[in-house]
Parts: sequence; structure tokens; C-alpha cells
Amino acid sequence: MRKKISSALLVGLLAFVGTRAQVSMVLQVPPTGVMQKNQLWNMAIVNAGATGSRVVIQLTLLDGKDGQAVMTAQTRPILLTSGTTMVTAREVAPVQYEYLSPQFNIDRDPNGFLPVGNYKACYSILLQAQKSEGRMAEDCIPVEVQPLSPPQLNLPADTSTVATAYPPFSWLPPTPVNLFSNLTYDFLLVEVLPDQGAYQAIQENIPTYTISHLKDPVHLYPASAKPLDTGRIYAWRILALNEGQFIAQSEVWTFKLATAKAPLVVPGGHYMPMRAVNERSAGIHVHTCDTIGIKFYSFEKDHPAVVNFYAADGTIVKTAQEHIVYGDNYLAYVLNRAFEKGKVYRIELADTRKNIYSTSFILTTAK
Repeated sequence: MRKKISSALLVGLLAFVGTRAQVSMVLQVPPTGVMQKNQLWNMAIVNAGATGSRVVIQLTLLDGKDGQAVMTAQTRPILLTSGTTMVTAREVAPVQYEYLSPQFNIDRDPNGFLPVGNYKACYSILLQAQKSEGRMAEDCIPVEVQPLSPPQLNLPADTSTVATAYPPFSWLPPTPVNLFSNLTYDFLLVEVLPDQGAYQAIQENIPTYTISHLKDPVHLYPASAKPLDTGRIYAWRILALNEGQFIAQSEVWTFKLATAKAPLVVPGGHYMPMRAVNERSAGIHVHTCDTIGIKFYSFEKDHPAVVNFYAADGTIVKTAQEHIVYGDNYLAYVLNRAFEKGKVYRIELADTRKNIYSTSFILTTAK
């Protein structure tokens, strides 16, 4: 035997169905850009019914990639009057947030920023007295949180000429940095072929060199990689990722290597060995020409170094910047007019551990 529905219950059900049909929301959340949590609550709620109700608004923020909930939130109860109600974060505060993803740990301030990513924001308006059954309206909107600026390339400068085949690269992080919980970079370098533009080369050519998951916005082209050729043009780009997800990419800049200079020839192939200052001295070498060579064995990986020439009174007569590689390094220099006949000079360079290496010579031919 069928049970009869009481008239009071039937009236209540019809009233709820009618109320639900008469309530709608117009979401005014910015679809893209940098976004604070309080911007999630900008909306207009239209109540076409004749009476008002006390309601709460629930939000579920879903990951745009896998649809998993990454954050939920619920407002305090508000009075939804007949007509249109404009809602902002001020009207619904305080809002209770629950964070379901570690990337939201970087900023738990209710007025803080949302982490960069693609999301789907789903809203529900519920009657305060019967939240589970009293869903009056619901709607979803895509939200894309982007940084204010992508990575900015710094060195080598665009279209510049670099002197070393192992140049250092540097760039500026995307901003604001506090949007990211785990920021890393992918570095890409390609050769630009004749009749190609830089962007075309980046998209089409096989990389000359690439590396992923860099933590710092600097990278020294390694000696273990394919040597860069003089006269060729190279293009490079940086990709920024947060938690392994692509965030933004830089512009594409180009550079080329300076044409290599003809190597200096040291007469007789005589290179003075550099010794640690705490080792026994090799004596003073005698030189009769204006080209001088030194030999230095490095036990360290590639690094820059400064070579200084000192007079007997400790003043620096000549300075040279060098790129030291692991193993034997043969360095040659032309002595200028600051070097005088019959005087003793000392050459020094330091490794990355501040160990000093030195050799001395006397010039027997005046400049």
C-alpha cells in the first residue's frame, strides 16, 4: 500500500523546489592572472522569490588537470534577500578554508595569493538550516592563475658576442615569487641555422644543450657539453615550472661566440710551472722575449680565475681573466712596457679554495 505524503511535507518540498529554481548566481571571478583568495567571492546572486533566506556559500577548487579538489571553503551565513545581492569577500567573511594540496601551504592567509595553476572553481548556495539537502544553486567557472611576469633573461645579453666557449647564463625568476611552492627551471639552447629566426630555431631544431630541474636562476655552460662554435648564432630560452607543472616561459635571446684569436706562440715551448706557495720554489726563470707562458695543473672542475703579475714591491703590473679547466692549462701572455729589464716579477693565481700558486721570472731584454 502506498503511503500518502502529508500536505505539510508536500508544501515544504514544493517551496524548496520553487526556491531552488528561483535562485541563480553570476560569478565575477577574474578568469586569469594573479589572484588573491578574496577575489574568489565576487558574484551577484539573483533571488527571484518573494522571500529571503539565510544561506551559506561553499566553494570547491579543483585541479584543472586531474579534477582533484585542492581547496574547499565555506562562508558565514548571510541573508539572501529578494532581488539581486552583490557579494564580495567583505560580506561573507570570515571564510573557513581547508587546504587539500601541499602547494597551498606557501600562503594560508585568507587574503593571500592562490598558487599558480589551472583550476575549476565550483560554487554552491545552500540553505543554512539544511545544508545537505538545501542546495539552492550551483555553478562552476575556470580559473587560471598566472604570474605577473615570466622569467626574464639577463646574460648573455640579446644578440651579444661572448668571449668564452663556456659562457655563464643568468635570468630573473617569474614574479611574484611567493606564488610558487617549488620553482624550477628548464634550460634550452639551440643553434640558429641560416634563414631561421630565433623562435623558429627554438621550436624546430634539435637542442645543442638542455638541462632540467635547475633550482637557481644561473647556469654555467659545462665543459662536458658539446663545445660551442665561433661564428655561429645560438638561441636560448628558460621554462619555469612549479611542482613540475609548466608555469611560464621567457623570451628567446640569441648570442654568438667571438672569433677565436690566433694562439700566442711561446718561443721554445717553454711554460713555467706554477707551484703552490707552500711548496719548494722552482727558482727564478730567465726570459729574453716579450711572450711568456705558464703551466698550471688544476684538480678542480672548470672555474674562472684571475692571473696577476706582481713587481718586487707588490704592485700589480698586469692582470688577466682566465677560464681554468680540469687538468693541464697552458697560458701565454705578451708583456707590455710596464715590465723592465733586470727586474724580478711574480705570477700568481688562486683556485676556488683560495690556494695560491706562483712562479717568478726575470726579464733580461728591455721592452
